[in-house]
Amino acid sequence: MGRIKRRLFITLIYLGTVSFTGVFGQQQTSIVPQPGKVFISKAMEDLELLNDSTIITSIQNSDHKSIYKIKNDTLFIKEAYTWYGPNNSSGYTVIYHDYKIIKSNSDTIILKNNYHGQFSAPEDWENPLVFVNIEKIKQGVNNFKYLKMSSSNPFKGSVEVTIDSIGKVSYFRDSVTIEDFASKVATTKKTVKLTGSLSPLELENFKNVLSKSLIMALSAVRGCAIDQPQTWFVVTMDNKTFTTKGCTMYYPQELLFTYLYCLDKNEGVKNKHVGE
Repeated sequence: MGRIKRRLFITLIYLGTVSFTGVFGQQQTSIVPQPGKVFISKAMEDLELLNDSTIITSIQNSDHKSIYKIKNDTLFIKEAYTWYGPNNSSGYTVIYHDYKIIKSNSDTIILKNNYHGQFSAPEDWENPLVFVNIEKIKQGVNNFKYLKMSSSNPFKGSVEVTIDSIGKVSYFRDSVTIEDFASKVATTKKTVKLTGSLSPLELENFKNVLSKSLIMALSAVRGCAIDQPQTWFVVTMDNKTFTTKGCTMYYPQELLFTYLYCLDKNEGVKNKHVGE
């Protein structure tokens, strides 16, 4: 049910944002690199063209950053890997995954997402891939009151951050370094504990990151694999409290996680008091 609600929420966002007669002013079947502009799909796949040869995207299982090329009306994304077989055999394979460009403009990219599996496509297979500029689908953060993030990583430690409506910050991080992953023996441990407050400018920056995290679109419980880091978000705004806990995070939520995790080094945090 949670996954259905998340997909419904994202779908409503896209129906309100992507009008095939309105959003597409000039329709074209090529893509122009727009460095710094990130596009997000309904299922929260991400895509960014850094330049005319490098793409960052989650639609491939290979490295997040890949080489691409555009030929006629098709986007080709390169996947390269080394394989090892029996009798010490090995090889190097290069594959170009193709995505026909249905339409694109400065804020929307639509790609045909062919399924090449042996069996039928999974129920959540996204075709076409409709990518929208994240700035166009970010959520409102009116009447923001409170945020809490708690995260635990079995190999790196834990972090807990809270921010209230006036920018008051509480930050705690326990970092560990594992020498022997089999026994999970911690060799070093570092604790960072501080309080402070966000400057007015930094508070607005935080709200912008929060709005682009699309946090309210997540299900209340997210899937986890063995030993995968778990993160719990609690957000209160508009007199409502939203909670989501689990492991799966997408690009928008990873942006928020990284912002909060690095708050101890953020110069926008004023009146810092470092504790033991």
